[in-house]
Amino acid sequence: MCLLVAENLTHIYPNGVEALRRFNLCVQSSERVAIVGPSGCGKSTLLRALAGLLRPTEGHIMFRGERLERPVAEIGFMFQEAALLPWRTVLQNVQLPLEMRALRAQKKTLDPLALLHEVGLAGFEHVRPHTLSGGMAQRVALARALVTAPPLLLLDEPFGALDALTREALTALVDRLATQLGMALVVVTHDIGEAIFLADRVVVSSARPGHPIGEVRVALPRPRSWAMEGEPAFSYLVARVRALLAEGAHAS
Repeated sequence: MCLLVAENLTHIYPNGVEALRRFNLCVQSSERVAIVGPSGCGKSTLLRALAGLLRPTEGHIMFRGERLERPVAEIGFMFQEAALLPWRTVLQNVQLPLEMRALRAQKKTLDPLALLHEVGLAGFEHVRPHTLSGGMAQRVALARALVTAPPLLLLDEPFGALDALTREALTALVDRLATQLGMALVVVTHDIGEAIFLADRVVVSSARPGHPIGEVRVALPRPRSWAMEGEPAFSYLVARVRALLAEGAHAS
């Protein structure tokens, strides 16, 4: 049984732009799915719908067998930008989800201090966000997304603006923490290598309006290292995803 099911999702914005058209997706428990596609193909729209932040024009989403119509504590979301509250300390930003009424009822949560240590920010608990680098701010955002121990974590290109070394470190961190916590992931990215590194399955979307045009299974062993990027098996998967993207561009 799927943890999350999206059936025939279509979304048309008020200005008439059709971002998604009959997008179907099934995510199993602990499965990691990456979604890649050309710019503007509706990937972020899809993720906001899966988070319960946007109600699609047509179609529906089921989470744990129930219709999803609003954000729920069991689905974590990591945005493209850290979006930390500047008047709160690092620790207070991580604690924020635990203070929300809908989340206080959650029985299973993680220790915010232990999470900050896990993401490499021990000693920064009481500083304000303006003192942090971009990579450090994203580590705080990751800890905040994980503090409720969500069975599903959605990531909307959260590492796209970071330098290569920081990006590699944080994707490796997400890979390791997802394994430790048994989380399912859905990550939207334009970086094919990142998609393959994180995912068990890469879903390729068409140009707008977005809909799946194919997928590539990733059978690389875990834990993964960016050293794999130079191996033939990794390069083969990159080539397969690129071929699907090219086919989609040609069809459009």
